[in-house]
Amino acid sequence: MRGRAVLLLFLIWPTIGLSRERLSIAPSSFSDDLSILADKAFRREKDGVFKVIGNVIINRGAETLYGEVGKVDLKEGIIYIEGNVRFTSQNISIYGSKLIYDTIRHSLEAFNARVLSKSFSLHGKYIELKPDKMLKARNVEYTNCLDCPESWSIYGAHIKITFGEYVTIKDAVMKIYGVPTVYLPYFIFPIKKGRASGLLFPKIYRSSTTKGFTFKQPFFWAIDRSRDMTFSPSLFGERGLGGEFEYRSAFGQGRWMRLNNLSVFDKNYRPFGADSLGDRSRYSRYFSHYEHNFRWGNRGNHHLTVNKARDKDIVRDFMEETKDFYYGNELGTEGFFEWKGDRFQLSLAGYFMDDLITNDPTSFDDRTVQVLPRISFATTPFQLFKTKYSFLNSLTLGLQGEMTNFRQNLSTDEPGTPIRNVQRGHLLPSIDLVLGSWGPVKLRSYLDWDHQFYRLPEVVKTFRVSKEDRFEKWAFLAKHELSFELDRIYGLAYQVTVPESRIKWLKGEDTKKARKSDPAIIGDLPPFEESLVKDEMTIKKRGYRHVQEWKLSHYQFLDSGYSGNLAFKEQLENRTVFFDIIDSFRGKEVEISASQSQTKLPLENVIELQWNNTLIRKAPVSGEYFAEGVYQKNLFDYKRIFYFNISQGLNLSRTRENGEFSGERLTRLALDLGLELDRLSLTAKEFYFYNGKHIHELSLNSLNRYVDFSLGVFLNSVDEETASNSVNVGLEFRPMSSLTFKSQYDFDLDSRDENNRQSYEGIYTPTNGCWRLRAGFSDDTIETKYWASFQVLWNSSFRGFF
Repeated sequence: MRGRAVLLLFLIWPTIGLSRERLSIAPSSFSDDLSILADKAFRREKDGVFKVIGNVIINRGAETLYGEVGKVDLKEGIIYIEGNVRFTSQNISIYGSKLIYDTIRHSLEAFNARVLSKSFSLHGKYIELKPDKMLKARNVEYTNCLDCPESWSIYGAHIKITFGEYVTIKDAVMKIYGVPTVYLPYFIFPIKKGRASGLLFPKIYRSSTTKGFTFKQPFFWAIDRSRDMTFSPSLFGERGLGGEFEYRSAFGQGRWMRLNNLSVFDKNYRPFGADSLGDRSRYSRYFSHYEHNFRWGNRGNHHLTVNKARDKDIVRDFMEETKDFYYGNELGTEGFFEWKGDRFQLSLAGYFMDDLITNDPTSFDDRTVQVLPRISFATTPFQLFKTKYSFLNSLTLGLQGEMTNFRQNLSTDEPGTPIRNVQRGHLLPSIDLVLGSWGPVKLRSYLDWDHQFYRLPEVVKTFRVSKEDRFEKWAFLAKHELSFELDRIYGLAYQVTVPESRIKWLKGEDTKKARKSDPAIIGDLPPFEESLVKDEMTIKKRGYRHVQEWKLSHYQFLDSGYSGNLAFKEQLENRTVFFDIIDSFRGKEVEISASQSQTKLPLENVIELQWNNTLIRKAPVSGEYFAEGVYQKNLFDYKRIFYFNISQGLNLSRTRENGEFSGERLTRLALDLGLELDRLSLTAKEFYFYNGKHIHELSLNSLNRYVDFSLGVFLNSVDEETASNSVNVGLEFRPMSSLTFKSQYDFDLDSRDENNRQSYEGIYTPTNGCWRLRAGFSDDTIETKYWASFQVLWNSSFRGFF
């Protein structure tokens, strides 16, 4: 009998151990979608309370609670649960020791809890969720690094999260890999996709010009969708306190404005360096920048830039803050209006600038020549006729010009003083005439009439000489060109879709060949099954075109001359007065001390022989060849991947004296080489002059998985006064995806160590992309600077809990 009882107990015990109770609850507004499952359950009908014990699962809609012990208050709509608690919804999971969930008010309290969402995680002693999509917590640690929370985190005594908006932390401590680094009494940052107001991460660097560490704490104010402002209180080393200000506003597509200001209460600066150390009172300095742009469709555009500083030395002492707002050696106002039509273009520009290179850093330099204003125009080439015949094939006209008023505050008081108050007009009509076209042979002529006329109002005002108030010069240049062109096409560029059954796959005996051609193949290739060839594949083929061109050109001045004020002519020739390249006499541009002009040919009775080679790649791009029955033309991509050009000039105007030519007959020999592949680009230019002088230009850029390399070389020995020999080297090394090292070297080979520049930078970004650490060093003739920055890359994809 006892044995039968034991056997019966053994048979029913699994059923007893595995039994689960599902509570049946009377329908109500709270319990319509409520489901409770537990090992044991107790109900008190009087006060509407359910108690559940063991493996509790409470489900209500998309929200589920797990725990060991729970209580459900039907009257109040509150769920209490303890012991390995877990709460899950569509957007969030909460783990803790105890949880109180008010289902009516949609609020939740968790103790010793950890919160995980799609965009962040946090854990703390007490966490409270509010119905208005707000989270409050005490003694909590926050991070948005979901895959490695120890990468970075912020600990705070009190934290408030408004989902989709902001995170606010009091008594915050930033931790990097669990190590406390920065303490902030109050820290706020946005977690929404749009722009948001709040503190940005501080900037810290060391500079020799500020004589110490610079600390900036930016604050960003998102005023509305089209306006924002950034204010950065700063400590500039030993120079003292200051700050930066930036205001930006957008008015539409291509219409915007910005205002920047730098202010410093400098205790180490005085104009002219007087009492820089003795007097400890602070000198107020500022640098202001204003810029706006307005565009009207594709026709009109207007741009204005204004730079102003109390002292000009501020751009030297604070290069990091001012370098992006000015160009060259001048500060001031510049702007233009531009309008483009179908047949011509018209622009109005003006410049009122102050030279930075002056003895007095606080006063305006009256020697600076202003442009007030410049009116420019140009027409599109206008084709008069085009025939089907080989002779007199086409005739095209063009016209461009400008009117410029140059003004200097200084007056011409005595003879011989450079005349800088000048009104200049420039007119340049041109003719392009194709005389004949016979297959690969083409004969054409270019005719340019270059005319400049100057009005000298200062001469009339000072010397009362009305006949000498004008000067003009002109040149009529003809260029005749005979060209012969041959090209050859290698392969066709096309895109075709074919069944895979037509593809020749590698089999048995081809495995060894494939392994040699592709080291990435390991082992033997698997056998190919014919039953798997029912899909289609798209095959793209590239085509190449090699073009060779021989040109024989002749340059000749049909007419040139000048008239008017001879003193002004002499100043133009001696470059005592020289506004820009237009002021040079045609044919003498090569005498200007500039590498760009020195490489040109002298145009007076000179012939030039050119041999040009170009290799062009034609590749299909993705797309449909026919759209709505119409063939699409832009289905190919063209790229010049190689070119090699040689040019040699011969001066025919040299004459023989005593059996020898006076001067050099051969002009510069020019070689131009270029190569551009997917990961490598190379350009090289060589200009050789037969007196032993030369100009070398080399640029090399290489990109691959681990290393980016750039090299620039410029050597010029043509003009001893302006000779420039420099080498620029850039290197970027990526030993791993999260670590990057950058270096830049600029060497002036003539001045040795005086003008050399170097910079180094290291960038570390974890694989999760949560934050970025940058540190670097730079050294040049003006300053030596160390810097370090830490940037948190916030995740803003989370939209809320419920």
